[in-house]
Amino acid sequence: MKRFFTSLIAFSLVETIGRHPAIAGILMLLGVGGGATAIAILTPPTITPFISANFNPNQSFGTTNNGLKPNGGTAGATQFPTTATNSTAFYFEMTVNPNLAYSGLEVPLTGLNLSAYTVPGQPNLTYQRTVAGIQGSQWWLNPGPTGSVGGSAGAGSNYATGFYPFTVPTSIVNCAVRQPTGVWFGSSASFQQIDPGFGCPVATPALNAAAIAANVPGSGAQQATGAGSVATTCAVVNSQAVVTAHVAVAHGLTPGLTYAMAGFTPTGYNSTSYTALPGTAGTTLVGTTGAGSCPAAVSVEGTALSGTGASITFPAVSTTGPFSGSTGVTVKSGQHICGWLVEYGADSAFPGAQSLEMVDDKGTAVPGSPALVTTPNQGTSNVTGWTAASSAVLTVTALNSYTITGTPVYSSPNVTFQVSSNPGFVPGSEFTVSGFTNTGSSINQSYIAVAGTNSSQVVGNPISAAAISACCSWSSVIPIAAKIASSSVGGSRRTRRDPYFVFQSSLMGPHDLNR
Repeated sequence: MKRFFTSLIAFSLVETIGRHPAIAGILMLLGVGGGATAIAILTPPTITPFISANFNPNQSFGTTNNGLKPNGGTAGATQFPTTATNSTAFYFEMTVNPNLAYSGLEVPLTGLNLSAYTVPGQPNLTYQRTVAGIQGSQWWLNPGPTGSVGGSAGAGSNYATGFYPFTVPTSIVNCAVRQPTGVWFGSSASFQQIDPGFGCPVATPALNAAAIAANVPGSGAQQATGAGSVATTCAVVNSQAVVTAHVAVAHGLTPGLTYAMAGFTPTGYNSTSYTALPGTAGTTLVGTTGAGSCPAAVSVEGTALSGTGASITFPAVSTTGPFSGSTGVTVKSGQHICGWLVEYGADSAFPGAQSLEMVDDKGTAVPGSPALVTTPNQGTSNVTGWTAASSAVLTVTALNSYTITGTPVYSSPNVTFQVSSNPGFVPGSEFTVSGFTNTGSSINQSYIAVAGTNSSQVVGNPISAAAISACCSWSSVIPIAAKIASSSVGGSRRTRRDPYFVFQSSLMGPHDLNR
């Protein structure tokens, strides 16, 4: 019997070690099995802390004003290039405050402000740097009120309650680059602009009840049925008349919710007590009133849902201070984001173009990114106008014209024009050429002056939204690690490290445009 138990123990160990190598390793480590005679000693790796700084927020004096010296005090980090009009880019990484409040303002870096949550808005970024603090000298030249400025809304009646984001359609205001967006607190008078749009006309966007029904999904706005020429139908299922209808815009209903249908012929389809059934989703409504039989086939379509009478008006753009710095880029609490702020300068193909591009830590663009400004912040212009004494208003009566002499010289994509007198243009000045014949209609268009422009000639690059988009965002933002960024300090790349942030400025040359 003793020999039997001995063989059983040996069999158990062999089974354990042979079939479960992970467990066998544990046994070896503990000094059992396999002839181990001593317990192995584990030596953990040495922990080397990273250089860091911690500013305790629980100060008895309240808010403190702390800072770090970029690159150990070495000049150049986060500064513009020696030639201030040349191109530059500021790369940064940051984590949005996970406890972002529902009011107030946070400043991730100088000039870049994050407006906190508002009801019903979203956290959004503005860039509000000015020249020496001079009003009206903003670097970011996209007209529009700040994202934290709400518009107005009429509540209407019988709309759904909730936050409903939407984009203004081109039929209401047609913007050259990007349409305005906002969030409406359904069934209320509360509305928040998020993105003022880019390349938009002066007109203030406004949506009436019909436009809300067509462009604000899920709001409960009354819609016509029969969308897509798909007729409303009825069929008896499990002793209940089930009505299926189709609308043009997502209705936002889910099974179990109630809704109304009206205006049908025959009238047996009209009821305020439909209950949505499985199959209700997107633009399809499947519901029943509990009736046991179907009316005759629909001969006249009607409406579904009940929201009527609402209106939404975006905030107006100031005529005296139109540049608020609104980027239209939004983020979320606790989100890790990477981005860069770009200025294309006199050494580029589009002097004065600005852009902000941001992605999350998975490389996905955040809402509103990239933000591309089509109004250059460099350049000069000669105009005829007047201003009254002690007035900040300049009334422009005419743009000065200049005679082009000789034949334009085309060198893709630029065109060189010889002029009879000095227009005073510099890289970044915009101008329009007209009056040429027999040279192709492409000569008569708008341009931006680039390098080579002087007192006797103007070198222009044709302006187009597509070209500006290509110049300002030729590469997606890549989440560069802090270690890589800080080790790249040198002649053409400069880095600043702050708690939770990495900032890096790169001096960009014209060759970057070819990427």
